[in-house]
Amino acid sequence: MTSAQNAVKIAIVAVEAIAALVLGALPLGEDDVADERHDGLHLPRLPPPPDQLAVVHLAEAQRVAERRQAAPETGAVPPEAAHSCYGDLVLSMPHHLLLKRRLGATVTAPAASNYDVGISIALEASGITGEATEAAPARQWLKTSKRVGRSPSLNCASLATRLGRITPCRAQIEWYKALFDANTGYYDAFKQRLSPKKFSKANMYRIKLAQFWDGVLSMLDTSQLPYDFHRRAKWVNAAHFYQLLVEPLDIAHYHRNNLHRTRGSYITHGRERRYELFDKWWKQKGCTDPSTGDTSATTTARRSKFAGLTQDPCFWARVEEAREQTESAKSERDMTLLARMLEDLHKFERHSSELVESKEVSIDVVAPQSSYSLWVKEWNELKLREEVRTILFQF
Repeated sequence: MTSAQNAVKIAIVAVEAIAALVLGALPLGEDDVADERHDGLHLPRLPPPPDQLAVVHLAEAQRVAERRQAAPETGAVPPEAAHSCYGDLVLSMPHHLLLKRRLGATVTAPAASNYDVGISIALEASGITGEATEAAPARQWLKTSKRVGRSPSLNCASLATRLGRITPCRAQIEWYKALFDANTGYYDAFKQRLSPKKFSKANMYRIKLAQFWDGVLSMLDTSQLPYDFHRRAKWVNAAHFYQLLVEPLDIAHYHRNNLHRTRGSYITHGRERRYELFDKWWKQKGCTDPSTGDTSATTTARRSKFAGLTQDPCFWARVEEAREQTESAKSERDMTLLARMLEDLHKFERHSSELVESKEVSIDVVAPQSSYSLWVKEWNELKLREEVRTILFQF
């Protein structure tokens, strides 16, 4: 082999190496480059779409391999073949440079998995090419949906497992309630912080249960649970039982910290959103009197003993308001305002008496030192005083 032939062959290899390093791809052949006239200049044709590059590169690689096989290592390289191959490489370099500048960052790396291939196919089926500006964010959204896109049914099944794990917290509050049923009731015990250690544990379980149910509602708000989740009997009943058991503790916490004086009535300004939603779920199930919120409205058989939990979830808030009104009525001098207070108190008396007589309240409501029992005494004294005043006015 002559020195001239060696030089030509070295030049060919060098140009191939430079093209591979600079462009990151095999060179295109002369069949893929066409001259177009624009203002008197000869410019290469615009590059093919990215999804065709692999096919073009493969064909060019096969063409280069055939040319190399045509020139054995030990034999002489025909000058015409060497010149043609060298010319092809030189002509393809501007084409690759234009391709690199045009696509830039939009040229994505080869798919790392079948999932990436599926994303590319989905984008193409949607009419979004790799050159489009919205391709990158669309690809990212699809990848994100893979990470957080568990089916609502799977989320619901996982949530059922978590409900089983949180059930012991509910059982601990039931045990706390049973400790004070006979004397003050668990509402007043929690409000007055009787037995500090037991109070601390009950308060911790109250917070854990609140976090769990707030998480459930957050998943429901973001469509991570089945669309009919709030109508499934299992979850409606579980939410309702939690509400009847724990909301009295939230009411006690609200009044113990005097939030009713700074924020206003618990029912109007202090009630958590979860309880309002659970009320709606229960009403949709058809188990609540819409006018009063009494969950015993559809009970047909009369109870023979007191309910395990008071069926009016806001009963203790109404008791607190009644006690405040009773105390205010004792010193009220405005007869119009006093008459309005007495009317409200009579209304609550009827409501509470119906619940107690039908045994739709827990036994802790009628405990000797409960807030309700104390209010009954205060209310009877006020009624007696008003009756005496009425008799005196008649004379």
